[in-house]
Amino acid sequence: MAHGAVSCSGDYPEVFGQHIPGPATARELTAILDAAERLRLAQEFGPHIDVPALLDTLVDAPLWKRVQALRELARRGPAARQALPHLGEVLEGRHSAQRCWVTERGGMAVGEVDATAEVHRAAAEAILRIAPEEHLLAARARGAGRRTEGQVTHRRRARQGALA
Repeated sequence: MAHGAVSCSGDYPEVFGQHIPGPATARELTAILDAAERLRLAQEFGPHIDVPALLDTLVDAPLWKRVQALRELARRGPAARQALPHLGEVLEGRHSAQRCWVTERGGMAVGEVDATAEVHRAAAEAILRIAPEEHLLAARARGAGRRTEGQVTHRRRARQGALA
């Protein structure tokens, strides 16, 4: 199996060509795949990307890319104020994503997952860093952050149970 910077021969993964000793479980390999994808996407973002390009990413990009764009907008703080109307829409929408994971038999599985809580949490953080405290979206973001916390924890536990 090969997935970008991660490859696997049998039970032994390699990350960026570096052999990881010892057999890896399906859960560990899935975590490695997720981490490698996050790293790859994080390297694509930075101050060289303007706010309109980051907003375009929120429309139909893969989950990690959307979340990374939201994090980059949050880092920009008030300088990204033009993003607020779009972030309000993100905060209200439903979000799904394609995810891949390693099965216990060593194969790859791909499926659609509900990513709403994860995206809402990242959007809420961006809004709170960008908007003035008295802004209407800031109040909505504070409420959304509290609502999504339990959903994310529940989904992670369910996914971990499915991989065990």
